[in-house]
Amino acid sequence: MSGFSPDWLRLRAPLDAAARSKPLLQRFARSLPRPARLIDLGAGTGATLRAVAPAIGGEQTWTLIDNDPALLGAVEREMSSCGWGALRTSDGMEFSSTQCHVQAKLYEANLARSIEDLTLTQADAIVASALLDLVSEAWSWRLAQHCAAFRRPLYLALSFDGRLSWTPDDPRDDLVRCALLEHQRRDKGFGSALGPDAARVMGEHLDRLGFDVAGAESDWHIRPQDGEMQHAFLAGIHAAACEQAPQFVDDIEAWAALRRRQIEKGVLNVTVGHQDLLAYPPPFSRA
Repeated sequence: MSGFSPDWLRLRAPLDAAARSKPLLQRFARSLPRPARLIDLGAGTGATLRAVAPAIGGEQTWTLIDNDPALLGAVEREMSSCGWGALRTSDGMEFSSTQCHVQAKLYEANLARSIEDLTLTQADAIVASALLDLVSEAWSWRLAQHCAAFRRPLYLALSFDGRLSWTPDDPRDDLVRCALLEHQRRDKGFGSALGPDAARVMGEHLDRLGFDVAGAESDWHIRPQDGEMQHAFLAGIHAAACEQAPQFVDDIEAWAALRRRQIEKGVLNVTVGHQDLLAYPPPFSRA
């Protein structure tokens, strides 16, 4: 599931924070008992904790799960660099901000194999960000069933939904976008990935199981002032498109060269479509 670097996660964190649906996050935060106990799947370097914990406020307990030890090893540094107080304890970490105090445990685990091993009796909710589009339809169904069995809500944010627009536009945009979408469906460690269908498919699973499901768009808006992120994002799109559609590599190379020039000139804007999901199992009552 890995392959993401701390540098990439650091670049995307401000876009993620700005993109999250604030009404959905606030509804989720209001519904939790206090002190709240959460499990974060694919936690990376703790970006979801940094975005969600202040909205909840007060005392909290988080379990951060990822299969990449390098990312988990960077959690303390990233929390500190974002202004959080960080303290190692005998069984984990403590993080503090002006809004909340978090006791956290960090676990390295292969979620593709161990989703049913999650002890949901010790958690009030499951959270994840930018995870669903990496997993398979079968795995997403397993997660939905597991949460239904324990009657636990899910807050699943920032799933790529296939929308991608560039301003100014270019005739080759659709070629690159189609190649990217096919690449997104490749196996990311869970089987063939849901990619742009992730939020829709997971919403259908949860609805089938009787969950009360709400969704909202959470789009990235990468602006000219986000030059470093624009270069990193373009590099990823370029590589994926070339890998998926080598027969069109000349067109893709020319397209990427144009986009690099536009970034340097400060004239490029990019919108990347994402979806947030919030789901409550029956007879859970939303606040």
